[in-house]
Amino acid sequence: DGGVSTIRFNVISFDVGSKTLGSSVPGVQKHAILTRPIGILNSKLDSARDNLIAQGFDKGNCKVCLVGGGAAGFELALAVKQRWKSALGDIHLSIISSTHELLSDCCLKARQIA
Repeated sequence: DGGVSTIRFNVISFDVGSKTLGSSVPGVQKHAILTRPIGILNSKLDSARDNLIAQGFDKGNCKVCLVGGGAAGFELALAVKQRWKSALGDIHLSIISSTHELLSDCCLKARQIA
């Protein structure tokens, strides 16, 4: 609709293709986990999880926002949810996509599951 919305989150990840776009947006370098280079993503995720725990977030009160509703973003969302589950419980997960549905390039069954 072209309007501006506020989305509250504790961690955000940009997953918008082979290059991470949006890294020049104010606040991204400080608050986001950029997924490139992929070789250090696991250590970035572990570090972010540890920082959240140190800040007092515990099971059930952590909100994670991922930007990118394609296959890579959706896969990362599932991975983060599983990877952080033992430390942070069932995290509240939001995925922002440029399309009206997740996995818009995938088959109907995949979109329905998402």
